[in-house]
Amino acid sequence: MKTLLVKHGISVDKIEVLYLFDYLVASNSILKDEDYFSICFAGNLKKSMFLKKMNQLKNVYTKYYLYGNFDTELVESESFIYGGRFDPDNISNIKGKWGLVWDGDGLNKCSGSMGEYLKINASHKASLYLASQKPLIVWNQSALANFVEDNKLGITIDSLEDIEKELLELSEQQMDEIECNVLHFAKKITSGDMLSSILKNIN
Repeated sequence: MKTLLVKHGISVDKIEVLYLFDYLVASNSILKDEDYFSICFAGNLKKSMFLKKMNQLKNVYTKYYLYGNFDTELVESESFIYGGRFDPDNISNIKGKWGLVWDGDGLNKCSGSMGEYLKINASHKASLYLASQKPLIVWNQSALANFVEDNKLGITIDSLEDIEKELLELSEQQMDEIECNVLHFAKKITSGDMLSSILKNIN
């Protein structure tokens, strides 16, 4: 987003980068999902066109908990568990070990206009997942990819087909580091620290 704004004439010294939105919650009680291959996807299921193709994935272990408005056009899959809708102020019972940030109509990349948007936008669902202490799975061409890698907050993938392979390759030490960093950012996000740190830098 910063690169795009500079390209259109905005002065660099007028831009403060907010990598993640804060996510204030009423309760800090969080459900810890012990199923390593369980993934949460929350949002507008009807606009998330890639979900209609998920039965094409050759995943062995992975299952997805879907949250949001139910889409009757979703193809039935043993990998899907529809969890309904939840109060945004109460995220204590959202299932899934990981949180998936993906959009568009493709499985091998975030294609279409929504995929292009992910290249410049910090998705609000990333903050939701981190607030609920879930490591992130993000597209490696998204605006969040470098931030996730640099801060070791999860994994970046080229394709949804890569998820199981990437998860299996994580060592126990790497996973411990990711979970520690996620907990650190969960505290920052749920206390308003992301925005307050930006405001402190504004003259």
